[in-house]
Amino acid sequence: MDNHQNILLVNSYCKFKFIPPLYPIALAYIGSYALARTKANISVLDLNLYDKPWDKLKETLKEKKPDIVGVSMRDMPWYPSLFSSPVCYISKLCQIVKSHDRDIKLIAGGACFSLFANDLMGLLPDIDIGIVGEGEEPFKEIITDIKDFRSIKGICYREGSSLRYTGKRPFMNADDIPILQDIPGLVPSKYSCVGVQTRRGCAFECVYCPNDFLQGRCIRRRPVKKIIEEIKFYKNRGVNNIYFADTIFNVPKDFAKEIVEEIIRNKINIKWGVQFKPIDIDESFLKMVEVAGCNIIDLTADSGSDETLKLIKTNVLVKDILESAALISKFKTITQTWCGITNLPGETVKTNLDRIKLILKLIKNGVRPGNIFLNRLKYCPYTELNELYPVMKKIDINKPSFYYWYRLFDKDIYMTFLVGLFAIYRALKGFKRYAY
Repeated sequence: MDNHQNILLVNSYCKFKFIPPLYPIALAYIGSYALARTKANISVLDLNLYDKPWDKLKETLKEKKPDIVGVSMRDMPWYPSLFSSPVCYISKLCQIVKSHDRDIKLIAGGACFSLFANDLMGLLPDIDIGIVGEGEEPFKEIITDIKDFRSIKGICYREGSSLRYTGKRPFMNADDIPILQDIPGLVPSKYSCVGVQTRRGCAFECVYCPNDFLQGRCIRRRPVKKIIEEIKFYKNRGVNNIYFADTIFNVPKDFAKEIVEEIIRNKINIKWGVQFKPIDIDESFLKMVEVAGCNIIDLTADSGSDETLKLIKTNVLVKDILESAALISKFKTITQTWCGITNLPGETVKTNLDRIKLILKLIKNGVRPGNIFLNRLKYCPYTELNELYPVMKKIDINKPSFYYWYRLFDKDIYMTFLVGLFAIYRALKGFKRYAY
């Protein structure tokens, strides 16, 4: 089939006024992969860059006249407002596309879609095809022959009134994660920071994380040469800040060191942030990442109780958290942020008091109060947490947003007030998330 098609890749709208738009890394990889292997005309539209996103979408549909629209759903916008459904934005996007031209094939994908594929296909009848899991290969195969897609692994589609799923697709080889290309409409310099993946997969087994379903337990390392090329790609297009969009960067440590050494060897003058696991962090490694340009390290302090940390299988103890904080505090050019979760399995009054003690100790160890977060756990399928909290399986994603934040676990309502008070405290003390 001739695949000189017009394809528009859309980053779904989930804008929060207090958070800068996130770079649509998935669309960068999917678009680059398709450009290298097909003759399609591909462009990108990020609705989060515009004050009037729906007007911009209508304008772009008229201009580009797409045959296929691919929609990336990275996150579920849990609180567009307290009393609206989390799917209200994506529903409006789909309706606008189909009202412009019913013949446009609407393909949805992304981490959020993959996790809630069956529910979203039911709630959003305008979606023709969904991609579950990594999108580069199935999207390319779909657009190569849009009329003969039913044998492609890793997709769901409609057949009459029924939904069909073709089965789980093997994870792609890390070597095949594409070299980036310039895609019309995607301008990296418009973002305060862009993402770079150095690997896919995570070997840890935290009970609340769906990464085993999304990327697998096996760590698939990208060739370091390609990672460096990607950083240079962004640097040459006016980007001064990147974030390594890996689940965990510092494990395995030898791979992390190799990347950092190559950044230094290539003399790439760029600032970068990263997610660390608070284990096996030493001063010499921190000195190396500082020299390479690292100015942000995000870490998790899920609980102040060793008992709870063991229950949720983080492979971290409270002493690891405190030692890591104290060590990173020695490096004044690096901002560290810590995130905790307030309604974990097995929580009691004692474990919540332990959490407060941990926060105070983190501050004593040099962490700015404004850089400590407390979040409430949100429902996520394909996790071991569903076995620990069976009530999570009954949650309806089409309910108003307040349902998730204030009613997820009735016994934990009092912790909501702690989160609120701590948010006020953080605001008064100041918040320094980005050093750029």
